[in-house]
Amino acid sequence: MSTPAPTPTSTKPSSLAAFGDSITRGCCHQIAGSDWPSQVAAATGMTVDNEGIGAQTSTQVAVRMNAYAGTSAQTFASAFTIPTSGSVTVAFPPGDEPCYQAGIQGPAVQLATVVSGVSYEGSCTQTGSTYSFTPATYPASAVSVPAGNAWTAVLGEELSGCVSIEAGRNNYQSPSVVLADIAAMVAVAEGKTSCWSVMTIINSDLEPMGTADYNTIQSENATLSSLYGSHVVDIRSALVSHYDPTFAPDVADHGNDVPPLSLKSGWVLGTLTAPIADTSTCTFSISASPGANGVILTVDSEDIRYESPTTCVRGAYGTSPATHASGASVYAIDWLHPGANTYSSQNTNCAGTGGYSCIAQQYEAWLAGQGTSSDVVTFPAAVAAR
Repeated sequence: MSTPAPTPTSTKPSSLAAFGDSITRGCCHQIAGSDWPSQVAAATGMTVDNEGIGAQTSTQVAVRMNAYAGTSAQTFASAFTIPTSGSVTVAFPPGDEPCYQAGIQGPAVQLATVVSGVSYEGSCTQTGSTYSFTPATYPASAVSVPAGNAWTAVLGEELSGCVSIEAGRNNYQSPSVVLADIAAMVAVAEGKTSCWSVMTIINSDLEPMGTADYNTIQSENATLSSLYGSHVVDIRSALVSHYDPTFAPDVADHGNDVPPLSLKSGWVLGTLTAPIADTSTCTFSISASPGANGVILTVDSEDIRYESPTTCVRGAYGTSPATHASGASVYAIDWLHPGANTYSSQNTNCAGTGGYSCIAQQYEAWLAGQGTSSDVVTFPAAVAAR
């Protein structure tokens, strides 16, 4: 009697610390667990620490990873007193603020600072332009912290498994800064593990092929690929290539070399509170604000590229400009962030669940090619082959 062949498996590190901005955290009205790190966790059984915070620059991501520990970037810009109750306002060098911003998706940020040999930990939050420090444990008496005192981030996951770095989207216009920040993060990661990766920077509808911003992003991505080779996970190209060739907006986006509409975050924005009485206006009355810019609005059968409260493209993607009655439903699709929308189910390239699934699958494919570790989990063959 022959012995059945064993089921193929692949051994990989059992944890992932994913550092980044909103592309990593997840964005824009998507359901909980749809962000790509959560999907990787569900598919692989890895323990995942999502260290993404929306709107942060590469520098802010880097200081949260302790990439600039021991430098002025990770110090307090002015003196303050750790209180015996409540919170205290603190200041950081401009551009180096690590804190979670109220109203922006992200994890709590924990900092530690040492005064006279004693370490004090607490959470750091941002409200508007104000940064607050709330001690995890209050001292018996107030403690003075001098200006220039160093702090380090208290990470939720040790960097001993896999580390993913996704940064630069919010400050890609400063390539030298982005590349230096990523280099600093890579230095931290590769000092801890061999399973580290750098994700490429995504371009939005505002940076189509042929524009100066597109060229800047492509140049940065080319440099990342040159510097880090097999450690680069090219999520930008993966999203672009997974367009739906039967869907006209996706075909248009593919021609512009931007991620396709069907793989972006969408949600019901609200309803018109006043009619749209002509086919040229860009001033709309909607029950919920679409924000300053950056969405495709669908009203009845018309798509509208909403660029600002006074600028838009009526009849986008080949639809016809039309008038619309008060009370008409308004659907919005973000033109940067991956996710799912009403068109995603017809795009079978990413299992019908949108752009974050594409990123998760791209990361899993990269992960399947990595070496073994002493801290491992066994992946099913189906996952190892994705």
